Amino acid sequence: MPAVQVGDPFQEKKLLEACLEVILTGAVVGMQDMGAAGIICSTAEMSAKGEVGMRIDLDKVPTRQKNMKTWELLLSESQERMLLVAEKGREDEVAKVFEKWDLPCSVIGEVTDDGLLNFFMDGELEASIPAQELVLGGGAPQYDREYKEPTYFEEINKFNPDTIKIPEDLKAIAGKLIQLPSIASKRWIYHQYDSMVGTNNTTQV
Repeated sequence: MPAVQVGDPFQEKKLLEACLEVILTGAVVGMQDMGAAGIICSTAEMSAKGEVGMRIDLDKVPTRQKNMKTWELLLSESQERMLLVAEKGREDEVAKVFEKWDLPCSVIGEVTDDGLLNFFMDGELEASIPAQELVLGGGAPQYDREYKEPTYFEEINKFNPDTIKIPEDLKAIAGKLIQLPSIASKRWIYHQYDSMVGTNNTTQV
């Protein structure tokens, strides 16, 4: 099985629209996706950058399956999920936007001023660590790995674009170029998805 979950284009589109809309409320202080390394990564990076800490109640995190263990919640890589920090007292404004887009939204913790990440499960402290220790530039290890230039670079560097002659039939060349998969229109891909899914045939305001 692949290590990364298969993305859901419909959920991704709704999440994108909800995030753009919630920013306009002015209630959001910070926002980060919860992709690689899950919630422990996003909380650490946000806290370290803001020089703050967080208290997180893992039992309040929306999940797709029951009885997940603490370490699974901390490390699970989740697609189409965001971690938002809202101004205190304005959480309902944020929740209403996500409710409008039919997306689960839950208050899972709060920002603290001690620089620590404290993760609780059912009221019991499961893990506590300084946020700075988990980010690059902080206490997280960084490696200087050995490397060498591939031999084929030598052949590539010999190429001089000035030696290419200008073709007589530029239209024919342009026609060939736009047929290359990396250049051709991707319209056929994104038009397979119904952009009106979830709108319920009503105008979103």
